[in-house]
Amino acid sequence: VIIMKYISDFEYGFSKCFGNTLIKNYDDVLKEYCVTILKPESILTGKALEALKIYSEYGYHPIYIKIKTLSQEQILSLWKYDWIQPTILRVLMNCITMSWNNCAIVILKSDGKVKDACEFLSSKKGHSIINPNNENTIRARLKSLNIFLNYIHIFDNTDDFIREIPILLDYNEIVELISVIKSGVLLSKNNVFKNLQPYIKNYVIESPTKLF
Repeated sequence: VIIMKYISDFEYGFSKCFGNTLIKNYDDVLKEYCVTILKPESILTGKALEALKIYSEYGYHPIYIKIKTLSQEQILSLWKYDWIQPTILRVLMNCITMSWNNCAIVILKSDGKVKDACEFLSSKKGHSIINPNNENTIRARLKSLNIFLNYIHIFDNTDDFIREIPILLDYNEIVELISVIKSGVLLSKNNVFKNLQPYIKNYVIESPTKLF
């Protein structure tokens, strides 16, 4: 069903074709990986570090981080298939809150114990509106502020990963990411901290080793 949704999608087709030229069984390989966007409010408040710590509890560890400010065109492309008759206000607010400052695009490697890494972690993130009866979701643990300022986005499944990576990353970044995936090397805690620290405000941590 998901593949049928994307069957004529340019980004999905390009990414799938390009990936298969560089990695054998590209789709299957990506099932061990997950993409999360640590949103601007997450970066500026230090919640990004807390999110990474929670991800590690599920057996997910960063292999690649890219800090950038998303354009509103990128944001609209990301949610093109997911917004069903959205209000203009919701579209505008989502574009504004996702693009007003830097976010972190983080590729996570799972411990290989789940069938689809994106699907599993996405099922743990929780709804944009926090349910007080389900306080163990990732967004609830991060104490999301509201439907728009909820700190994180996690791709729903591997097909989303395939389609949305060329929306978020340019050609050279995709080649870089695939090289990292082929190497299988995880980022050290010090490197994660080094990537994020210049952008984090109002948050002090004694040591990178306490992150996750």
